[in-house]
Amino acid sequence: MKRVRVITLLVTLAVLAMGAQAVADDFTLNVPSSALVNKGTNGTNTFGTVSVTLSGGVMHVVFTLDPNYYVKTNTSGQGSAGFQVTGAGFALSNITGTDSEGNTLTPLAATISTSTIPVPGAIGSYNVLIDLGTPMTKCNKNGCTTTTSAVQPGLRTLSFDVTGVTALDPAMFFAHVVAPGITGYVGTSTNSIPTPEPASLFLMGTGLLGFGRMARNRFRK
Repeated sequence: MKRVRVITLLVTLAVLAMGAQAVADDFTLNVPSSALVNKGTNGTNTFGTVSVTLSGGVMHVVFTLDPNYYVKTNTSGQGSAGFQVTGAGFALSNITGTDSEGNTLTPLAATISTSTIPVPGAIGSYNVLIDLGTPMTKCNKNGCTTTTSAVQPGLRTLSFDVTGVTALDPAMFFAHVVAPGITGYVGTSTNSIPTPEPASLFLMGTGLLGFGRMARNRFRK
């Protein structure tokens, strides 16, 4: 009976650990709207990447644009960025970015909204829009200042956290991209199923190994 109980405990712990583990995936911004076709890096329709991690209902997202491309900041209802994943009650936090000079910028009036209205000119279907707005705090080695004008030409990187996410499905993301003489939307192509982070797998395996040793020692006694 003791052996059965220990095995049951190990199975339960394994299930709980797999349910709690973080998942991460990378996506390529390579599905442009008509205004950006053949305008990506080296004419490949590639404008950057999106790295996503989901852990405990919190989705951490990092947009990294290729050189000479930027995320538009002075949007109003059209979205600087957006996504479609599974969840409800989305809330935005820890939003920050960097400009072309490497300054760190923190939007002071960023908003997150849900809507079934298609984004004008965007490729794909997105139910969550993020507008960065114009007031931002800019920080560098000389200190921090607040600017009320749009960041020109835009942000090279953009990162934020979103709560209320239950699954990276269908895991679709877009950025409102600007570059000299052009502006438009670019989305992510369909990607593989998100994979567990190595750290999560390591912790799960270490924990199960420890319980296995404890169980073995008890049987020996």
